[in-house]
Amino acid sequence: MMLSGFIISQAPISLGKDALSMTPAQIHALDREDAALAKLVKVRGVVTFAYPEEIGDFVIEDASGGLYITAGDGSSKGKTPPVSSWVEVTGVTDEGGFAPVVKLHSMEILGTRPLPIARPVTANQLLTGRYDSMRVEIRGVVRQVTQRNQIESFGLELAGEFGRVSVLALESGGMQPDDLIDAEVIVRGVCFPFFNERAQVAGVRIEMTSAREIEITRSPAADPFQTPLVDLGRLQPYSPEGLSFHRQRIRGTVTMVNPGNFLYLQDGNHAVRVNLAKHSSVKVGDQVEAVGFPGVRTRFVEWQQAILKKTGEAPVPAPVAISPELVLLPASKVQDRARNDWDGRLISLTGRLEKVEKLKDDSRLLFMDSGGYSITASILAPDATRQMDSLRPGSIISTSGICVVDYSETWPVPGYSDPSRIELLVRGADDVAVIQAASWWTSVRLRLALGAILSILFASLVWARSLRQQVIKRTAALAQETRARRDAEVEFDATLRERERMAVDLHDTVEQALTGVSYQLVVSEALHESEPKRSMQHLALAKQLLALSREEVRRSVWNLRAQALNGRHLADVLRDVAAGLSARNPVRTSVTVDGEERELPDFIAGHLLLLSQECMTNAIKHAQPQNIHIALEFHDRSVELRVHDDGAGFDPLQAPGLNEGHFGLQGMRERMKRLGGEVKIESKSGQGTTIHASVALPE
Repeated sequence: MMLSGFIISQAPISLGKDALSMTPAQIHALDREDAALAKLVKVRGVVTFAYPEEIGDFVIEDASGGLYITAGDGSSKGKTPPVSSWVEVTGVTDEGGFAPVVKLHSMEILGTRPLPIARPVTANQLLTGRYDSMRVEIRGVVRQVTQRNQIESFGLELAGEFGRVSVLALESGGMQPDDLIDAEVIVRGVCFPFFNERAQVAGVRIEMTSAREIEITRSPAADPFQTPLVDLGRLQPYSPEGLSFHRQRIRGTVTMVNPGNFLYLQDGNHAVRVNLAKHSSVKVGDQVEAVGFPGVRTRFVEWQQAILKKTGEAPVPAPVAISPELVLLPASKVQDRARNDWDGRLISLTGRLEKVEKLKDDSRLLFMDSGGYSITASILAPDATRQMDSLRPGSIISTSGICVVDYSETWPVPGYSDPSRIELLVRGADDVAVIQAASWWTSVRLRLALGAILSILFASLVWARSLRQQVIKRTAALAQETRARRDAEVEFDATLRERERMAVDLHDTVEQALTGVSYQLVVSEALHESEPKRSMQHLALAKQLLALSREEVRRSVWNLRAQALNGRHLADVLRDVAAGLSARNPVRTSVTVDGEERELPDFIAGHLLLLSQECMTNAIKHAQPQNIHIALEFHDRSVELRVHDDGAGFDPLQAPGLNEGHFGLQGMRERMKRLGGEVKIESKSGQGTTIHASVALPE
């Protein structure tokens, strides 16, 4: 049938502009930067592969090579040409995801031509990427057939001396898995790479229109269980003919089953992992035959895509008790390695349990130390996971399971590698036995107990801090009450006596009790390994001392409860204090209020009152001022206190500190720090002193 003259066109590119005629190989060989410039080109070739019309992409090839044509913005979807069409494509170049491609603008079908001869290749040749978008031919044995997706509905895995490669077909063509698995075939199709986001080859596949295009040169056996039986001790041995890529049959006793995934067979001292092609109902102790493809995944031959047939039952081999050194110590001779080949066999290891870890799939991992080697045991049985949670770290346990040996290098290895790690695949709770349970009183529990006691101690310290705040409030309240009845000297003496009483009270009760608690904790920690009973006695005594300290703090707090200003405004109290100082000293005092005066919280008002008292007292004592002025300013969200005197002044940087017994300035800073406020001190010799204090008010 002639299709000459059939034209598909899109509008965005001007038809009057001449397109550059190029071959598929020339476009394919463009630098990615050049291809990304969207050059208008014209190219001819035979359509070798076309995706369904909803995708619109296709591949053309001529004697120079192949080229991928993409539908571009999608306006040409639904117009893909038939395979074997001889077409002329006009479009623009693009860098593509792996190699340069052409975005379709218009296409003319000029007729039909035979498909190019497929090039015989190996899998390694395909991985070079040079056969991208070209027809290739590969021969091998079908290992697996899968149902893919709505676009590529049929897929198979091909293996042979060339390597392994995936083959995909847009439709099955009526082919069934039983028609192809273990068949020798010839596949001819277009090579496509799997590429990553860096435009690097990550794998390859061969695509064709229909699985019917696969040429079967040798059909699979009608009964796979009639294939020759292979001894477990002679899997993939030397043969002058080389290794076989067809299915083979083995026999053994099931020692472990991971349903739907894999199982282990053992026959005497030889074992093998069998990866299942489908779910099987066999159980441990069944004697089975497994037909599958031998292959190496890490180091040893495994049976892949296996199907099973139960032939009877047999005693399960008993786990062999070994030491990790027998497996992990390197051997210089291959014969020595063979004697210590425990991979896949049932073994038993004894060691100290380090921890039990819960995984996302609700399985468990046991970490144990056996002879200085770290061993991991995977608990795969669902009914055993909860019992593993009851194991206490530090217990001496005996664990049985399938031995899986990891090596420093995996297949294919560049040299003889040494074993690096042992993992046990545990079949159930019966495979884990506790030889010596760890003591309940562990270091972890001791740390928890000490943490609880230290938490109580911290709470007591917080209580003591609260007591200190109460002392400050009580002192302010006592000062206010005293000023109303007595003169400044009596007021000072009463406050001083109350402070001294509280200091003695705290020293004689809380401080001594906390010192006793600290001593008991130190003794308990020293005895918890050697004499745990005495350690518990000291912990109990520490708890009694804490309870006593707590009661003493509560009693002191109760005795100190009082209102700082007795409900009066701060400005009124400041005027009383200032007037008292003026009456007793040759100094004039004044108090002014700016802004809308309002009641302050007792905590803030009390500290500001004490701060102003300290400022005036220090000025009278050290500066001999004639005037002291107190200004109280109320803002929307803060209050500011300024105390200014016209006395002698001083250099703040040269002021005496705590080490010289002077607490005034440092006390002011600490007081404002407790309020979350700021204090600034401005002074010069002969120019007086101003103290600025600012506090944010709660909303």
